[in-house]
Amino acid sequence: MQGPLVGKGIWTVTLEQTEQALRAAPEMGLTHILPKIADTPMDDDGVRRPLYYQRALPSRQMISAAGLTPIGWIFMRLLYPEAEAEFIMRALDDGYAGVILNVETPCAGMHDAAQQLVAHALTLGVNPYVVYNCSFPNIESHTDLPYAALNDLCRGGIMPMAYASFYRSNSTVPPAEQAQRVIDTWAYAHYERFYSALSYKPPIYPILGPFHEYPEFRRQTPAEFQPWLERLAIHAPTFVSFYDVNCVAPELYPLIKAYSIHDG
Repeated sequence: MQGPLVGKGIWTVTLEQTEQALRAAPEMGLTHILPKIADTPMDDDGVRRPLYYQRALPSRQMISAAGLTPIGWIFMRLLYPEAEAEFIMRALDDGYAGVILNVETPCAGMHDAAQQLVAHALTLGVNPYVVYNCSFPNIESHTDLPYAALNDLCRGGIMPMAYASFYRSNSTVPPAEQAQRVIDTWAYAHYERFYSALSYKPPIYPILGPFHEYPEFRRQTPAEFQPWLERLAIHAPTFVSFYDVNCVAPELYPLIKAYSIHDG
């Protein structure tokens, strides 16, 4: 069994973002970089095909060379579950310390495919304690998504997306109240009820997203973001990450660096 994750990480989508994250890592006190390594994008002919990015290995090498821990993430669609399982194994063979499965709306109703993914990954020899499930924070409201089916594979932990973007950029709800609802009422309360009913309860490692998307994209200010950090600190997670490097305003870097991680 793998030990708990400890530290702070930031998500990236492109190679350029990974380079940006590495430059900013000392200013945020980061220990982990989380680059996107695979997806099932739509080709020019309108057909989606599974793709393990060529940049995955160079990204891992850059992160390791900087003395940080690489954990890759895959945007899951479950259209080709065996191929996605092989991507997990390939990432681990490439030297990634773990793999996060980002399970959102495209996976709705794909419970059978999720079971195929789990079975194939375990047959390949994937260590389930280094695989993580990135979920919506209000997990009980998404019974159409195969979170329960993936639990035997994603034993490393659950990573709920506790994003400020669940509120509009012009919301009049105070940031502290936003944080309490998303982190307490959704992420932690849903996690406790949902996973306590399963045979295995993974650790929880929330993701903060300090930005709003609608009606316009806007990154949070330090005054808006600090209440989110304070709310999360009450729960004392051993690992927290931030999505993504482009969505984190540089003014927030000192707050992230100052945030104390509970080391267990």
